[in-house]
Amino acid sequence: MADEQRGRRRRRRGGRRRGRPSVEATSADSNPKEGAAQHDSQGEPASGGKRGKKPPQGTILGLPRFLFVLVVSVFVSFLILQIITLVTGSDDNDEDVLATVQSFPDQGRRHLDSGETFNGYNSMPPTSGPQDAIGIDPDIYETPQRFEAVLPLLERGGVVLYYHPDRLDPLEIEAIEQATESAISAGRRLALIPHRGIGDGAIVVNAWRHQLRIQDFMQATTMEQIGDFVSFFDGLYELETRR
Repeated sequence: MADEQRGRRRRRRGGRRRGRPSVEATSADSNPKEGAAQHDSQGEPASGGKRGKKPPQGTILGLPRFLFVLVVSVFVSFLILQIITLVTGSDDNDEDVLATVQSFPDQGRRHLDSGETFNGYNSMPPTSGPQDAIGIDPDIYETPQRFEAVLPLLERGGVVLYYHPDRLDPLEIEAIEQATESAISAGRRLALIPHRGIGDGAIVVNAWRHQLRIQDFMQATTMEQIGDFVSFFDGLYELETRR
């Protein structure tokens, strides 16, 4: 009798082991949608992240095509307006132009000896004072230039636009570069220079003894102010010609 009871218990335990589903099978069967989500229609594992998704058709750089075209059109129109304003200026009279311009006493035009520097300028960036004998030409510069090398351009009647590279975004820099290039092609004696040592503001425009400081490039009147300054001062103080 005891042997017969032990045999029944062994058969019952064995039946439970054979009939028990595995943990993996139970979890997959209990949520069939979850299991199906692990593969795509080609039978490959799906990533489940945003990077695995393709952008919808009809987009450019993630923007709907019509919106991308609109943004580009607005930027191009803005750029054309800047170029025209910088090259021609506006119809403002002299008093309106000078009202926004700061003037400084003349510090002379002494030529520095080779290797000599000067640190006593009365404005920053300087608008007059000791300088190199031969300076930079009108151009668009990608690196800062020595102030002593920039002053001779002002002495020859030119205008210099300094901008702080950390206070303008890439599109704003591109816009002012394009406008400056067009102004130079039209005959303006103009230089564009990035420089972090210009003090307050995003842009500082210099002529001989005169300076215009721009705080915000995106103000509606910014390019008009710069254009008027360039139009008024370009060639006004031609104190020395190029050797």
